[in-house]
Amino acid sequence: MSSASSPACRAPSAKRLDDDRAMNETATRRHFLQAAALTPLAAALPWRALAQPAIDRSSIRVGYQIFGWSRLFPAVWWAGADTVGRLGYAGIEGEYTIAELYDGRESEFAERMQQCGVALAALYMTADLERTHERYENHRKHVAAAAFAERMGCRMIVLGGTNARRKDAELVRVYAKEANEIGRRLFETHGVRLGEHPHTGSLIETREDIARLMDATDP
Repeated sequence: MSSASSPACRAPSAKRLDDDRAMNETATRRHFLQAAALTPLAAALPWRALAQPAIDRSSIRVGYQIFGWSRLFPAVWWAGADTVGRLGYAGIEGEYTIAELYDGRESEFAERMQQCGVALAALYMTADLERTHERYENHRKHVAAAAFAERMGCRMIVLGGTNARRKDAELVRVYAKEANEIGRRLFETHGVRLGEHPHTGSLIETREDIARLMDATDP
């Protein structure tokens, strides 16, 4: 097929743009996941074939995730924060254990962050919510991390699991129930939102896993 006859090479009409805009305004999370699957196809098209919408770059905030633990913690955490700040990033996401370490020492933490030139954008929480015998600890550390995040002006907790022992619908149901309860509590108590990180090997990993979780949880 020649490029002249390909619909991808025609400029979109004003009506098409209006329709797309209306669809975007009413898109659900599931629609977002479906649209994301088309990204590789869009990337393969000639750049002239794609609409070039105006982007308000000032509204896009880019941060950096740092990670450190074991006997080297928190020295490597602060080394990472300092490096990220020198690179020009304004915010970092770090492991929630930093909140446990600096609980009650918030002024010291804030001063160190200021010296590094970064703000706390999110805390990463490691938890397998489908493991009901760990329920108390999962809730406790989420709430503690959210309280610390609120005091630091941070509004996001990112959740990721470890190694799933098995994957089935019942475990996803339990995971979603726990995520809903924790997420609602964090937001209502501390104004902090709960997000999901699809970690390799965890219960929520693949595109299908993400879709199931999105369908089973509240926005």
